[in-house]
Amino acid sequence: MIADLLGILLDGTDFARGVQRNPARELRVPLGSTVTLRLRVVHPSGVEADLTGGALVLTARKRLVWPAQYNAAAQAARQAAACPCGGTGCRGCSSPAYGSEGGAIETIPAASLTLAGTLVPTEGRGRANFSLTPALTKPLDAGRYVYDVWFTSSLSARDQVVPASPLVLEPPATLPP
Repeated sequence: MIADLLGILLDGTDFARGVQRNPARELRVPLGSTVTLRLRVVHPSGVEADLTGGALVLTARKRLVWPAQYNAAAQAARQAAACPCGGTGCRGCSSPAYGSEGGAIETIPAASLTLAGTLVPTEGRGRANFSLTPALTKPLDAGRYVYDVWFTSSLSARDQVVPASPLVLEPPATLPP
């Protein structure tokens, strides 16, 4: 199975007509299958990004999340605490203590998966593949996960290129007797 993903490397330029502003995409993957995720990263202008010398990481997490705005004491405590990335009241980092909207969230960590991307320069300087194999999904349960993709440049700048998106690991198909 092959799934194509789009990533946007924000560089301060305006979005060109036809360039998708939110590249979030739900992925549905049967447990036990082999899936190649083909990622194409572009700038908002539509020009393919140059990923040479950088690294891409896809992370998927399954966790129970309770928005802290429903628990004022938890929200106040978390916003006053330093974020694991070094910021205080952090907004937009990937720390599981904070949500993508920047507000504190309460989480109960569960299973996770981290994949390194393989650059594919023969297809373009903004292309990479991720391989999801049965061995990687075997320890995971079927259910809903959230994945995102981050790019770290050769200068150590870290940018999210695919925002938090749903990943559904489906039970393996069973054939009728």
